[in-house]
Amino acid sequence: MKLKLAWWVHHPSMAAATLVFVATLAVRLTYMAESRSSPFFATPVVDAQTYVERAGHIAGGDILGPDKPFWQAPLYPYFLGSIARIWPEPALFTAARIAQALLAAASAVMLYRLTRRFGPTLAMTVTCAYALYGPLVYFDGELLGVSLETFLYLALLTALFAAWKAPSRRAWAGAGLLGGLSALVRPNILLFIVALPLWLHYSARSRPATSPTGAHSSAWSTPYRSWAWVILGVVIAIAPVTTRNWIVGGEPVLISSNGGINFYIGNNARYDSTVAIHPGHHWEELVLEPVRAGHDKHAARSRYFYDKALAWASDHPLAYAQLLARKTWLFWAGPELKRNVNIHYARSHSHVLATLLWERGIAFPFGLIAPLALLGLALTARQRDPGLALLRLFVAVYSFSVIVFFVSARYRAPLIPALLLFAGLGAFRLYALIKSGRYRVALIHTIPLVILLAALNRPSGDPSPDRDAQLQRDLGEVYLRREKYDQAAHYSRLALELNPELPTAHHNLAVAYLGLNRYEEAAEHARWAVDRVPRRADSRVVLARALIQLGQTNSARSQLELALNTAPSYGQAHLHMGRLLLHSGAPGNALPHLEEAVRQLGGFWTSYDVGRAYQATGDHERALAAYRQALTQELRPEGFVALAAVHLLRQDAEAAIRYSRNALQLNPEQAEAYVNLGYAMLLQGNPEAAVTYYQQALVIRPDLEPARRGLLRARRAAGYR
Repeated sequence: MKLKLAWWVHHPSMAAATLVFVATLAVRLTYMAESRSSPFFATPVVDAQTYVERAGHIAGGDILGPDKPFWQAPLYPYFLGSIARIWPEPALFTAARIAQALLAAASAVMLYRLTRRFGPTLAMTVTCAYALYGPLVYFDGELLGVSLETFLYLALLTALFAAWKAPSRRAWAGAGLLGGLSALVRPNILLFIVALPLWLHYSARSRPATSPTGAHSSAWSTPYRSWAWVILGVVIAIAPVTTRNWIVGGEPVLISSNGGINFYIGNNARYDSTVAIHPGHHWEELVLEPVRAGHDKHAARSRYFYDKALAWASDHPLAYAQLLARKTWLFWAGPELKRNVNIHYARSHSHVLATLLWERGIAFPFGLIAPLALLGLALTARQRDPGLALLRLFVAVYSFSVIVFFVSARYRAPLIPALLLFAGLGAFRLYALIKSGRYRVALIHTIPLVILLAALNRPSGDPSPDRDAQLQRDLGEVYLRREKYDQAAHYSRLALELNPELPTAHHNLAVAYLGLNRYEEAAEHARWAVDRVPRRADSRVVLARALIQLGQTNSARSQLELALNTAPSYGQAHLHMGRLLLHSGAPGNALPHLEEAVRQLGGFWTSYDVGRAYQATGDHERALAAYRQALTQELRPEGFVALAAVHLLRQDAEAAIRYSRNALQLNPEQAEAYVNLGYAMLLQGNPEAAVTYYQQALVIRPDLEPARRGLLRARRAAGYR
């Protein structure tokens, strides 16, 4: 114990860093444990769903991705993919969050070391605020890039300041490498890299003339030479992605091609509606706009949106200035603006988050931190400190890079560590003034602080979770993916009560009703969706499926044809068209559709239907191959029953018996397997055994007609009356 206490006393910095790491990790792991009850924990939506799907492909060996430039910055999906390689779904959902909690804890240590030069008490206060900062706790538990982005930004700032203190080519290039990796998570950090010469010039007078080893560094440590090495590091990090985009997609896309559309979303006359746009019809229509204008290349599509936004800004300078002013206010305002998921919904699944994030007069915590940070920025504006100057530049440029696009809690979050430092400086300076008795000066600073507190804590206008139609729609989709149709229908109806004009909610409700065998209601909502959004091939397929169940096969076929005209490669449309044709007695016409569905969708039942189609055309060899392929997808008794049936058609009783018994091992109540065994016994001249098997089939399924007919044949063959 004495040795431990001695170490603690003589290494206070290490001890504090350890405490910071453990505290930050503990808070996030506690939140993760609580948030497991959230429907979104293992069923992510929107961007998180996209990242998880891409991570799965990467873990499966698809390293390069699709044959086009990256749509989103790629580093976070590769980060997830490296985890999924070891812990695939569903373990991925926990493993990834633990990894992000560890990143957050490491970020806390870096923040402590960055701020310790301003005093250990301030450093510990700032870092504890980071550990308990509600929105960061939330985002560290989401499958989004915020944790990785924040970690890399702090690493970049740490590396830049270290390079300033001990200049070397390697130090500056290493900092640039971190900047490039940061850009592969969110490219707008490149604006900060471009602005670095401002800091390098500002801090040149304070830079040490020699390195810690005594080596003279003036020959290469001028601002632009230092910056050149930073740029080299950035290029080294980004070049593989740019090269991949060129080789795979054939286009000069630096990192990702979604910059233009994101810029347009935040810079147009309908800002409120475009910034609230969600995946679905309106998003798809927006994405297709440059395609309809004749732009096939992804880089050209991005330029189209940049040009459109800039044209509006130049034609309406006053409106654009007003929009920029509004976005600036939104950035600094306390409420956490949602992008895809309502952050306040997570509070209902976590006592930790409910304590650390709330809106009651003050939008805590940012509604308190932002005014204090602005005060700290003002009070330290004249302080010629290279570390503070670097952080001031980072705050200014990064906030501008968000404002110039659009504002949301997710994009503001990585700036929080720097803002916490300035908030701490502001609070400590104000406290020092009061403690020293300089009440008049303290009052002069307190008045603008109070004004900022009032101005920046106006309600956001975002709906509460129970009034958020998009959130209810997302919950409906989550339960659909889990095949919990009652709950999916419940949340989809709630979404439509809040917004009756939400096509995706109508579509989801139609799918839920289909799963509940409520076919008329399914057809009603699917028809609403296709009437409002004729291009929705998925809704047409749902409508067709409901119409088939209602016996309206001609109308169903028309809907499937329209779906295939709209989306010729849509796998679900091919699947259900193939099944419709198969049941209509046209197996030859069904086969091309079913085989296309197998190529796209895979799965047991798709291959099984291909087998049935080949069996109906008399091609037994291909039928057997299709059934075997189905069983490689999933071991189901129906697959073995089908194999047995084809072998019976070929008079191969032994194979039929073997496969029938395989089916019964999987499901002893598989009546069709007993029917096949009965027929096999007849082929082998054993009608008594056949009678027994047919009777067993009828015990399980008294209405099974093949078993009744077989029993009559077997009884006659056995000489029974």
